[in-house]
This record gives sequence, structure tokens and C-alpha cells, in this order.
Amino acid sequence: MKSLLLFVYLLIAACTSYEGPDSIGPNGSQWIGGPDGGIYLHIKDDEIKNDNIYYAEIYYDYSKEIWYKGLLKLNTNKPFNIENFDQFSDWDGEKLHLKNNGYLTAYIPID
Repeated sequence: MKSLLLFVYLLIAACTSYEGPDSIGPNGSQWIGGPDGGIYLHIKDDEIKNDNIYYAEIYYDYSKEIWYKGLLKLNTNKPFNIENFDQFSDWDGEKLHLKNNGYLTAYIPID
């Protein structure tokens, strides 16, 4: 009997799985983070190319509400490719951290 109960328990446990956040969020934003938390990031270059200023929309993780909308200024001399979402680490409310120890700083928020 115990082995039957163990089998049923293992079968139920194997069938339930945790679904993490969607990889695509609002406005085509990308998930930055892990299963326990993160942000959705939509980032693009502003009108002036090569000025280290970017337009970003940052959304709360699971509620997908807007957290920041505005310009970010790049603060690093390391290579930066706006299309490489693997380089982003996290958002602390003022800085969008990069995995290479660089970051983008909130520059001009848009209400």
C-alpha cells in the first residue's frame, strides 16, 4: 500500500510543473531575470545615434505594469550591443545593470 501511495505521489509531482514568466512581455519587451523575479525590458536607440543614450520601457516582473519609461545613459567602456539581451543583469530602480559591471542610468524619465 505504501508503495502505491508513493507511486501516486511521484506521478502527481511529476505532472505539476512551475511555469516561469513569459519570455515576451508588453510592447515586445524581453524577460531579464530568472524564475524567482526580474523585469521585462524594451530598449531601443534614441534619435541621435552613437550618443550612448537609449529609450527604454521597464516593466514589473509578473504584473507587467510600467516601472520606468524614458531615457537611459550608458556608463561603460565595454562593448555594448542593444540587441543582446543576455548582457543585461537587473534593474535596481535607477540603474539597469550589465553583466560586465557596466550599467545604464535613468537619464530623463517620461511621465
